[in-house]
Amino acid sequence: MHAYPALSLGVKIFVSNHTVTRDARGAESVESLWLKQASAGAFLDVLVATIIGSIVLMLGGFEVPALPALLALIGLSVVDAGLRYFVIRRRSLR
Repeated sequence: MHAYPALSLGVKIFVSNHTVTRDARGAESVESLWLKQASAGAFLDVLVATIIGSIVLMLGGFEVPALPALLALIGLSVVDAGLRYFVIRRRSLR
């Protein structure tokens, strides 16, 4: 179990610096653009969901533990960004 970090550090230091070349224009790739668009849309969705959820909880007088609510927001953001990326990628490749 403790060997994995040492192994990955060794690969990073001794192997990847000599075998993998960094793309000078990697930040300008199509995939990077798709990810930025998906992230921006997912952020807005999570923000709106948080505001609506807060208003419903405030007006309804419900009490929800913080941990499940935060885990639900994390899950929503991951699923939303993934679906948005998939849709953007699919539309662009058609």
